[in-house]
Amino acid sequence: MTLAKKFSVSNNLTSYFFGIALITVIVYTELLVQYFENGIESSAELRLLTETRSFANAYEQDKTAPLPSSYVMTFYFDELPKLVMQQSDILKGVDLNVGDFLFIMGDEVVPKLLEDEFVLVLHHGKLHDGRSLYAIAKYDFNLLADHETERWDEDFLFILYIGVGYLVLILMALWFYSYRVGKKSGALVDWAEQVSTDNLGSERPDFQFNEYNRVATCLEQSLKRNAALMEREKKFLSHASHELRTPIAIIRANMEILERMDIPELALSPLSRVERANTNMQLITETLLWLGRKNDIAPAEYQVNITYLLKQLIDDHTYLIQGESVEVIHDYDVAPVEVLPATPLMIILNNLIRNAFQYTHKGWIRVTYQCGRIIVENYDTDIVNDREVVSFGLGLELTQKVCSRLHWELDIIYSDGGVKAALQLPVSG
Repeated sequence: MTLAKKFSVSNNLTSYFFGIALITVIVYTELLVQYFENGIESSAELRLLTETRSFANAYEQDKTAPLPSSYVMTFYFDELPKLVMQQSDILKGVDLNVGDFLFIMGDEVVPKLLEDEFVLVLHHGKLHDGRSLYAIAKYDFNLLADHETERWDEDFLFILYIGVGYLVLILMALWFYSYRVGKKSGALVDWAEQVSTDNLGSERPDFQFNEYNRVATCLEQSLKRNAALMEREKKFLSHASHELRTPIAIIRANMEILERMDIPELALSPLSRVERANTNMQLITETLLWLGRKNDIAPAEYQVNITYLLKQLIDDHTYLIQGESVEVIHDYDVAPVEVLPATPLMIILNNLIRNAFQYTHKGWIRVTYQCGRIIVENYDTDIVNDREVVSFGLGLELTQKVCSRLHWELDIIYSDGGVKAALQLPVSG
């Protein structure tokens, strides 16, 4: 199964922080532009307000004081004047409350007059005698030369340069961070792929980041615990198998003595069952001893007649279904003679067949050879949907351990009322 490709931690963090930085730059750039424009407007409002207050003070002292006027700013009593452009009064309908300011952009009221770029700033003040005072400032940008208006563009570009420079700085910092984290992540992955119970004693590299070192420590401790469990299991298998060999040898010796004696016919069947049980126990003991060995020497290979071996194993376990309503289906006549590790193969097939015969009481058992695979399948109609009973057995667990030790492929499929075990035979060298 192929794992879906996913982003690394460093790439995810880089994308996350870059997204935050990009949003920050956009927001702050917009704020800077707004503050810049608001600053210009506040400056214009402040000038109108101070001029209005100055005239109001003078008017309070002398009502005959003339209205101030300049090329930019003009004042009017009581109502707004008519300001005609393109045969239209651009101030018609303007309602301005006392103390308010109003900005009128030239391209909004005179859209066709592109060369007449101007801004009107209006302010409504109140004099001490209740009269209204309107102040109008007109800023005509056509009066400014190109090099004089470039300074405004430069201010906006400066804001843009700050944003771009900040992004470049963030990108460089994130690249350095991603490179550093990615390098240490790769080192941790390489170390995790190479570490095993055989090289746990070697010095562990320092991954600099505390989290990475903690992950490495957890992995190292987990491997040590697994190694301890494996060693304890090997010792248990070795001790258990050695302890079993003595009673098995005693039973075998006494069986040979009994075979030389005249035994009543009624005792032959019980003695036969004892001998078969002793043979099975001996096979399990040999399996335990073989699993407990610490060397990895490959088992010897011999020519094995698979058909004869399967028939012999089935005959040896037929006693387990005597008196039961079980049909045994043979489908292995085409099995060839091949060079195989004889002892492990016999252990595996014996356990699979014994497990099928032992846990089938009403149903059928099928043993099949097909394209280099030996399939042992059983089905019991009395225990349908009872997987715990079907799959129970020391033989099946030992079989899986032997196959794992030899790197043989064994597929076990559970179904309602049965188990299907398929052993892929190794290719002989």
